[in-house]
Parts: sequence; structure tokens; C-alpha cells
Amino acid sequence: KLGVFKAVVTGDPTPKVTWKRAKGEVTDTAKYKSKYDDTSGENSLEIKKVSPAEADTYKCFAVNEYGKAICTATLNVIE
Repeated sequence: KLGVFKAVVTGDPTPKVTWKRAKGEVTDTAKYKSKYDDTSGENSLEIKKVSPAEADTYKCFAVNEYGKAICTATLNVIE
């Protein structure tokens, strides 16, 4: 299964968006993919082949020179 988190971020100047998780990294490109859709303005984090190991709290950080915004979501995996 594919897990997807989405966030719409706006700001001037355009914020830099990054994703993090509480108990691990999202740097494994075989497992995680961060995307931006110009049409919808959505930033997304895709998690490939979701398993109980990915159950965690995920955060989306949007940062520009004027400040920072954080959105938090929890992924629960039920087998």
C-alpha cells in the first residue's frame, strides 16, 4: 500500500517545505518521496509499501524568512 500526506502551503516569499518524522528519517528515497504539484499547490510525502515500521507522527515544515509553520499528522498502520 501507498501512504500519502498532503499539505497546501502558501507564502511570499514561497516557503521551503520539508517533511520529518518523530522516530526516524524520511531520507530513504526508496521508501519516501517528497513532491510538489504546481497545478494544485500541494506538497506531498509518499510512503511506499507502508508497514507497521512507518507508523509514526509526521510533520510538514514550511519555512521562509518571515517565519515557520508546522502541520502534524499521525500514521497508524493496522494489519
